[in-house]
Amino acid sequence: MTTSSQPHGPFLPLLLFGLSLVLFFGWQIHLIRERNAALRTTMEKRVEARSRAEQFLKKFEQVATDVIRLAPEDEAAGAIVKKYGISLRNGAAAQTEAPAE
Repeated sequence: MTTSSQPHGPFLPLLLFGLSLVLFFGWQIHLIRERNAALRTTMEKRVEARSRAEQFLKKFEQVATDVIRLAPEDEAAGAIVKKYGISLRNGAAAQTEAPAE
């Protein structure tokens, strides 16, 4: 009876190599899917945050426009417009650089 150094031939090493490749690429695909899901969640949150910011900006512009329109009649509104350099731009309020105090 003789013993050989490779009793199973090349089948077992190739099988193990193939399984390791399948496991490696399977794990990589799993990680990519997790990252994509996290990215989608982050993007959805940012879209919501941007929507809230745009709504806030519209309200802020409305308030600033009202203050500008009140400025000729109301002394406090005029002081605010003068202090912060608020002006109208394309129908919306715009703030120029405030004068240095």
